[in-house]
Amino acid sequence: GCAVRTILSDARAIAELRGCPDDRILGASHRLDLDAAAAEAAVRAGARWFGAIGSHKRARALQAQLRASVGASLVSASPAGQHRTQIEIPAGIDVSARGPEEIATAIAARLTQDLREMARPVFAIVPAAGASRRMGLPKMLLHDGHETLLARAQRLALTVADGVLVVTGAHHALVAAELDEDVQQVQAGDGRGGLGASLLAGLRGAPRGARIIVVLPDMPGVNAQHLHDLVTAARS
Repeated sequence: GCAVRTILSDARAIAELRGCPDDRILGASHRLDLDAAAAEAAVRAGARWFGAIGSHKRARALQAQLRASVGASLVSASPAGQHRTQIEIPAGIDVSARGPEEIATAIAARLTQDLREMARPVFAIVPAAGASRRMGLPKMLLHDGHETLLARAQRLALTVADGVLVVTGAHHALVAAELDEDVQQVQAGDGRGGLGASLLAGLRGAPRGARIIVVLPDMPGVNAQHLHDLVTAARS
């Protein structure tokens, strides 16, 4: 998250803590009022995760107190412009943990799992292998007065992705001449396999475990904010 901190305070001070969407907050006080205040701070900040140590009975009591303090809408859905906070009580991976050492291990394992999930790279696949037989010329090379549709798709994809794969096929030479130096080219035969073949070729070229976002060149209404929102939603 933004910082690693241990908070020792009263309920009001805890509820007023400021956080960010990358924070993971653990309530470990064994006091319902303090853990509820920490959960309230997490939800209001749109923190990524809130966990508390306790039984399922305690979880129900904490959820009820949280709904009373911040409202059911904030508990069940994300505030505008923020991530939904994942609330997990008892906190940690379910390994039937007993005792402080096992509980701490289960919580550490959950946070490690989440950090690895966040670190997965995002790769964009831009399908540009089609023959555009109905149009009679390569659709992705249509020009809007500033750039081709393919150039635009690459530019937008590069703003959100760790890597961009452009799938070529039919009109290979013409398409290759439009490729940005920062993208990777993947071939899908002669393009007769359709969009499915293009997607499979792109998936084979992406790193294993990467998140995949598909950016179609012939959708000029899609902008950088749309792609950014998709990536943000996937990471949350």
